Amino acid sequence: MDGSFGAPDKWYDLLIVPGLAVFFGLLIRFLGWNREKMGKPSTTWSWFAIAVLALGAFVGFKAMWNLFDPDLAAFYRATIWQRRVLVSHYLAFGLPFIALLIVIGWNMTEKRLGRPIAI
Repeated sequence: MDGSFGAPDKWYDLLIVPGLAVFFGLLIRFLGWNREKMGKPSTTWSWFAIAVLALGAFVGFKAMWNLFDPDLAAFYRATIWQRRVLVSHYLAFGLPFIALLIVIGWNMTEKRLGRPIAI
């Protein structure tokens, strides 16, 4: 970005923080799942993964909100010159949110089964 207001120049600029949140959130959950398979409790790991993914979804939502903000939307949309920059706004929120739903579903399934999911 060149420091000016408006949409970012590169389509991937908006996906850096949410993408890292998805990667580390799923990694933390996988490590917690692995710990659980070894017979050790991993409740803290699950909640930490949910917190990381929720943070990523929040950052992505803030980026996506620029498209709908009543005060800024018309100006902001006018500065978007590539379709993939527009799509990256939606992906910035969508990717961490979907990963968050997957981790919550994973936790609920394991709680219902009373054991780690066997893969």
